[in-house]
Amino acid sequence: MREKLNILIHGEPKSGKTTFAVRKNPGVLILDTEGSSKLVKGVKREVITSMAQMDVVLNRIKSGEVTTVVIDTLDELVNNFAKQETVRKGGDNVQTNGQLTIKGYGVLRDRFLTLTRAYRDAGADVLTICHSELVEKPEGGKKWAMKLPSDYAREVMAMMDVVGFLEVARTGKEDVRRVHFRKTPHFDAGCRLVYDAVEDKRIDVLPPHVDDPSLIDVIRAYDNFFDGDGRGYLTCGACKVETATQKAVSPKGNEYDLCDKCCAVVKAKWEEETKEPFETNNPDRAKAQ
Repeated sequence: MREKLNILIHGEPKSGKTTFAVRKNPGVLILDTEGSSKLVKGVKREVITSMAQMDVVLNRIKSGEVTTVVIDTLDELVNNFAKQETVRKGGDNVQTNGQLTIKGYGVLRDRFLTLTRAYRDAGADVLTICHSELVEKPEGGKKWAMKLPSDYAREVMAMMDVVGFLEVARTGKEDVRRVHFRKTPHFDAGCRLVYDAVEDKRIDVLPPHVDDPSLIDVIRAYDNFFDGDGRGYLTCGACKVETATQKAVSPKGNEYDLCDKCCAVVKAKWEEETKEPFETNNPDRAKAQ
């Protein structure tokens, strides 16, 4: 059985980061720091107005009440609530003009990173969302970087199992939401390689990029690797678009990885032509024609 995942998705505003979190995943809990999920229907949502609320939710995760949580967004959490908390403490954390001192920024950094580690280790699948902005690179040119101080960003990425960059890709026919899982000169991304001790090899569970992605697809890929057939992310063998969620077996013994929609089509065709019920031995195996 796999360990819980820590995933970071960053991208420019309005690229679909919140949609990535909730698509096909109504059981997720959104910790909304900026109101980005107010137009999302059918998910559990808590509007975060203080760092103290984050501590309360952390205890709920540790108790097992929450199994999948989304922090939306990290930059708002740091730049607004964590900074407010540091300013309220006053003392030598704050200058006379209300700005943080060097010590104050150190206090803010420690509070923020401690909270991030606590969520990482709490025992839930955690998706952290962060805005990105175009910044100048020291060697020239620009890249998309998280809207966090660079030392914060580096430490956060080091804590993550998966870092993805989400963009609206122009494909020529129509725009598609695309998440990248490999680093390029234009953005940060990457995944920890998993090790198969039996095969003695390291494996990429996720492909370089996925179109029309969702958090549940990423989680299922790791579930499939650790608890399934070990192949990681699978695309439906019929439509070539959706994530495969069921393994269909034909009367000849051939196996097909299908999404829920295509499996439903197979089920209807099977029952119409054979007049027999569509057989399933368990939720992950289906008999197909």
